[in-house]
Amino acid sequence: MPDRLGRPKRIVRVCWECLADPSVRGVFNSHLRESFNQIPREVGDIESEWTMFSSSIVDAAIRSCGRKVSGAGRGGNPRTQWWTLEVRDAVKLKKESYRAWLAQGTPEAAEAYRQAKRTTAVVVSEAKTRVWEEFGEAMEKDYRTASGKFWQTVRCLRRGKQLSANTVYGGGGELLVSTGHIVGRWKEYFEDLLNPTDTPSVEEPAPWWQDTGGG
Repeated sequence: MPDRLGRPKRIVRVCWECLADPSVRGVFNSHLRESFNQIPREVGDIESEWTMFSSSIVDAAIRSCGRKVSGAGRGGNPRTQWWTLEVRDAVKLKKESYRAWLAQGTPEAAEAYRQAKRTTAVVVSEAKTRVWEEFGEAMEKDYRTASGKFWQTVRCLRRGKQLSANTVYGGGGELLVSTGHIVGRWKEYFEDLLNPTDTPSVEEPAPWWQDTGGG
């Protein structure tokens, strides 16, 4: 029987927060190496490679962190980081403007709805961009736990709640903008993280995931 409208949904998710524990993170890295070793060198197109790569991360996280059951917020609204009061008010105004347009049918009501719709799109876009910037800043502050934050992002993407795509730097300092190149750079990063070739110095270079926007 499908859930009634507005009824909180039962969600099973990976306890990714356990990766803050060094011992759990060590087990996760071990499982991740094992999973990566089972991925063929050549898997074809970028989508197939990404599917196998993300599945390996999911499998390693489940085996090392376990799962937990949680419920969605009341009313069925998704509780995302970008769902702020400003976004909520903009969406509410858009809905009210739409109902007014249907009830009145005047050019003024139609224009008010179009304006509210445009405003909502801008507010949502800005909120999502801020979330992406905060995500990059958080990883910059503690790059050693970046695998946990990356897994959290993968989990969101698998649910269809995609963050705004920005840009990252490649290994040679070049700017990467396409999804395929960004995904490839993420894979290189985790391979380097799990297979260090030397001891990091006290002063680390600027992270390649740092947002390139001004400010």
